[in-house]
Amino acid sequence: MSGTTRTSCIYSWITDRWWRTTGAASLSWEYRYTLNVVVVDFSGDQGLLMAPVLAWLMENQPDAIHNPELREKLFTFEVDILRNDICDISLNLQLTERVIVSA
Repeated sequence: MSGTTRTSCIYSWITDRWWRTTGAASLSWEYRYTLNVVVVDFSGDQGLLMAPVLAWLMENQPDAIHNPELREKLFTFEVDILRNDICDISLNLQLTERVIVSA
């Protein structure tokens, strides 16, 4: 099929959800969860996919990035090679979202 462009498809969902109180005087807590992102039929440079994910994590999950123990579990991935030029990539991000309630 000459002249056509192959496009990837992206799916995402959340698993392993849990809630944790922060122990603060205010009514505050954290959501912790795994964000699963699967890129199907990816045919580009995998580095160009991973770099924006790392940049996002550095901006939005700095506590985990700067903690060696948390950083080890923060971002995992799997690759299923379909052909020499096509693969499915599964990204798993361990995320924390703080909720601060103020009056």
